[in-house]
Amino acid sequence: MRRSGLYALALSMLFASGAPAGCSGGVVGGKCRGGFDVCDGQCVSTLDDARNCGSCGHVCGGGTECVQGVCGGTDASSSGGASASEGGASGSSNTGAAGAVEHPDASRDGGSRDASLEGGSSGGTAGSSSTDAGHGGSTPDAGTGGTTSNGGTTSNGGTTIGSAGTGGTGGTGGTGGTTIDAGTGGTTIDAGTGGTTIDSGPDVACIPPFNTSANCGACGVPCPADAPLCSLGNDGYFCTPLCQSPLIACGTQCVNLDTDENNCGGCRHGCASGICQGGTCVGATAGHEIIFCMDYRTTAIAGTSPGQLLENAVFLAGAGNVRILGYSEYTPAPVIATVNASLTNASKDRGRAYTLTTAATSLDVANDLSVTKFDVLLVYDQPNAPAGRLAMTGASIADAIDSFVRAGGSVVVLAGNTGRGEMDDFIQSAGLLDVTGQTAVTGDSIYDRSPADAISVKVLTPFRAPSVSCTFATTVSPDGTTVFVVTDTAASSGMLGAPVVVHRVIGP
Repeated sequence: MRRSGLYALALSMLFASGAPAGCSGGVVGGKCRGGFDVCDGQCVSTLDDARNCGSCGHVCGGGTECVQGVCGGTDASSSGGASASEGGASGSSNTGAAGAVEHPDASRDGGSRDASLEGGSSGGTAGSSSTDAGHGGSTPDAGTGGTTSNGGTTSNGGTTIGSAGTGGTGGTGGTGGTTIDAGTGGTTIDAGTGGTTIDSGPDVACIPPFNTSANCGACGVPCPADAPLCSLGNDGYFCTPLCQSPLIACGTQCVNLDTDENNCGGCRHGCASGICQGGTCVGATAGHEIIFCMDYRTTAIAGTSPGQLLENAVFLAGAGNVRILGYSEYTPAPVIATVNASLTNASKDRGRAYTLTTAATSLDVANDLSVTKFDVLLVYDQPNAPAGRLAMTGASIADAIDSFVRAGGSVVVLAGNTGRGEMDDFIQSAGLLDVTGQTAVTGDSIYDRSPADAISVKVLTPFRAPSVSCTFATTVSPDGTTVFVVTDTAASSGMLGAPVVVHRVIGP
């Protein structure tokens, strides 16, 4: 009975001291046992007591539970909720700092002071899209470092909206924010370790019409070294060489290796004679230009004056077999046939052979005319040429003709005045003779006025002008290099008259 009385007395003294009857399980030898703390004279568990969550007097509001000493547990919202026991959560787009924001020691306005209790404090979350991030709330568990969120969200153009949160003591750096690349000219700010970078796309300089050597025809398509120019074609822009065929680049110039005396056959290979033909330097010999105001649409018979004139002109070349390049782009087929028949008659009379190669276009003439390939350029009458075309054609082959003649070649032009009557334009623009017009003399008597000239050999005078014949209107007068072989005026008149056939000797 006495022992029971003493035990009852001890219990009454303990209750009198303020210890609650409901917490008697936490009392060991008159103190709270391990895992319990004394809060206002009561033994409580700060790990799960919503009125003393994490520390005495820390009340979880709104009916929030206390889990592991944190209001709401590790899944608390970052927009005002408590931080997890292992550290602060990552940032969100909501305003306000993360962490245990209800703790009296936690910084609510992005200040520099961290709350702490019994060890390391947790890291704060990243700043929101509108305010600076606050520092993290406190965590009672010092065993594991808090998680630090590094870096806020960066807007387009490199402007920072939110400042980065500061990690708690002992905490581990968290996932970075998101970085958006503004493109060329923008400033990219790293969101921190682990942050995600979003590229805004291609360089802002790579925009249509894609007409630069770096972006030719499409973005990211550079021109190669052998075609460095970006040129416009029918299907858009494309890479092209510096020089178009048959020209090639020698240094900073576009040259034709077949005719350029300074780059003959290769860049910087000059010709001592100043003449390059077919990519080979040739000797300096005189050439010939024989211009007829006759189209030879009537076949010339060997031995007649018209036949002899053509024979002398074509076979003036000293080679056994005369190589002829015939240009007949706008010549009627019947005229081509009669001219070729006249050539055959002349070759038989002379006892000489010839080969005839056709140049279908003026470009063929420009590309192929060379003394290494041909002895004579024969230009047929071109009555079917479109208006204005012959002037352009003559200009396009003027350089080739000049180079050919100065290398010793012969040019024979048959120019009637029918059709559009623009053969005078061709002769003028090709640099053969200064001609301003043509006048018909078909059926009239014409005269050999230079019997000593090579073109006049065996030519009878006077003779009747064949169809079609004419005279040239020219400002040129005969001199040591230019001879009026046949004119419309007899020598007995004391006047030279207008030329029908002109022979020019061209020195190298």
